Amino acid sequence: MAQSHSYQKIFDGGNASGQHSFRIPSIVKTKNGTLIAICECRRWNNSDWGDINVVFKRSTDNGATWSAMGEIAASGDDTWGNPTSVYDPSVGTNGRIWVFMNWNDGALTAISQITAWGQRKVYSSYSDDNGASWSTPQDRTSALLPRGTPGMP
Repeated sequence: MAQSHSYQKIFDGGNASGQHSFRIPSIVKTKNGTLIAICECRRWNNSDWGDINVVFKRSTDNGATWSAMGEIAASGDDTWGNPTSVYDPSVGTNGRIWVFMNWNDGALTAISQITAWGQRKVYSSYSDDNGASWSTPQDRTSALLPRGTPGMP
């Protein structure tokens, strides 16, 4: 039997979503077959700075239909970006979906404004229920910076 495939826009910027654009997509599939698509939601423009949130959608029918968009990380005009998803099937009944991301103050408008270690932070969030709910993002920055980094414990 010949293989077949189809294409579907999961995140569609500038249209019915009311969001400008979406970037940095990833997708994971859990033990029960749930698909979780994760990406950046750039609210007002396609800039790397400003109001950017980490969002997701779920599909329980192998991608034929998708849930409404939900948020994993969002706070005012701050930037939550570069989400990376990892699925660990060995945790709990459903497995655990990890999302690693960075955060910085939304008032920054260029990488040159980040002048100190830890000014741009690394966070993680997880879901143990196939992406139905997500943990509050936890700051992992101090664990990842070299010991003795100025301004960090």
